[in-house]
Amino acid sequence: MLGLCMFLTLLMMLFSAKTMFAVHQAAEVFTRSVMPALFPTMIAGSLIAHYSPHFKKRTNIFVFEIMFGFMAGSPASIRQLALINQQQNLSQKDYCTLLCMSGVMSPMFFTGALASRMGSRNAFALLFCHWAAALLTGWGYSWWCRSRTGSEALCSPQTIPKPTPPSPTFATALTSAIRETALAQLSVLGAMMVFSVLAAVIRECLVHLFPVWAASHTSWLAVGWSLMEVGGGVLALLESDPASPLWLICGLCSFGGLSIWLQNLLFLDAKTHPAELLGFRMLHGVLAMILCVVVQFFTPAPQPWA
Repeated sequence: MLGLCMFLTLLMMLFSAKTMFAVHQAAEVFTRSVMPALFPTMIAGSLIAHYSPHFKKRTNIFVFEIMFGFMAGSPASIRQLALINQQQNLSQKDYCTLLCMSGVMSPMFFTGALASRMGSRNAFALLFCHWAAALLTGWGYSWWCRSRTGSEALCSPQTIPKPTPPSPTFATALTSAIRETALAQLSVLGAMMVFSVLAAVIRECLVHLFPVWAASHTSWLAVGWSLMEVGGGVLALLESDPASPLWLICGLCSFGGLSIWLQNLLFLDAKTHPAELLGFRMLHGVLAMILCVVVQFFTPAPQPWA
């Protein structure tokens, strides 16, 4: 691992101009798109966590977390799930089920960035498949958990009571929410920069080692970029190949890229292993692709951006 880190550092120095551009690009995307969407929702989530002992009924917890996730997207929804778990001490089954169902991308990426490139109808179809696949992923995990032999301890609620803290004043809750959200936002920016730089370094290596192949397979490079940092990668894919299939874009957005995977890990505790979370994201991506193909089969429509 040390050798790999030193090798990557050498590549960043070798392609320093591209590295700086990737960092600058990630920071620009963060300040223009990510932070304006995440900051208010994360503030709201922190205030909710401070003011409420949260919902006592399991159904209310599920409804709130799923609705919050669909409105805010990752990693705000994952941070909110972590706050709920701190107060409610969720069972492993409920925790991972909510992790699958609420770990989605911000709808603003679909209705804003993608809609401007491929039209509102296609963007909303992708958003529907994205949300439906998240619910199916969570339902599938819940079903698998119930069907496992000897999984009663895993699926049963934990009985350790959590003391209810006193409700803070509004000023205390607000200042605490701003402080926590600001630190979380810096972590999100760091994750975006790491994988933007990694994607840029790999692209430059391929361009220098295989210039002919790289020139004729720009869409493949964009897909690789999307697997690491989905926001810039998907937009680059649409630029390099305007006729990219809907199912591919839907699958990439539902997987979320390694950047969002790392952002989610920043707010999760030891209940979820990184490989387990990655498996959830991969399953979400596969189910979203299948749903997108089914939706297109039953509601065929031309792709206006092609």
